[in-house]
Amino acid sequence: MSSRIILACVCFFRYMRDSVLQLTKIEFAPTEAIVLDYFVSAFWWAVSEQKFSKEQISAFYTIVQTLLDNIRGTLVLDRYRAAAVEYAV
Repeated sequence: MSSRIILACVCFFRYMRDSVLQLTKIEFAPTEAIVLDYFVSAFWWAVSEQKFSKEQISAFYTIVQTLLDNIRGTLVLDRYRAAAVEYAV
């Protein structure tokens, strides 16, 4: 999804939250929105553009989840390494 679509969705959500539903205590979690966009984009690409079968989509989602887990693991390891360097200095 493009950033314009995400921005429009966020603006619409905020309008609905504030004006229509009158909910003012809801927090927006950008990391959850990014992960949701990641999975929706992957699904859209697999179904619409590649015309994957159900089995292929299942295998593709395993790859998508593994990639996300590896990215998260790398980021966590980088944080631990940076903290260890700061502690050692």
